[in-house]
Amino acid sequence: MSAENEDDDNLDSEAVEAEAEAEASAEPGPREEPVEVPSSESRRKLRDQLEAEIQAFLAAGGSIKQVEPNASARPPIITASVNDEVV
Repeated sequence: MSAENEDDDNLDSEAVEAEAEAEASAEPGPREEPVEVPSSESRRKLRDQLEAEIQAFLAAGGSIKQVEPNASARPPIITASVNDEVV
């Protein structure tokens, strides 16, 4: 390895170290919370709670409608055509 390449390598590693130090000394940002995977017990409790809420809603006179799987709240896109050309 030539002296010139070795100097370039040293400069690169110094730049990386300087960047790491700058990031470390920068104001701390919001910490990312670890992802919590719910246990089967907590999922069961949540399902039971949801079922109780649904039953209370229905008992109070509420109703639930099942919609078609391809239903959308978006209005349909309307296109106009003149002589078979979409305008």
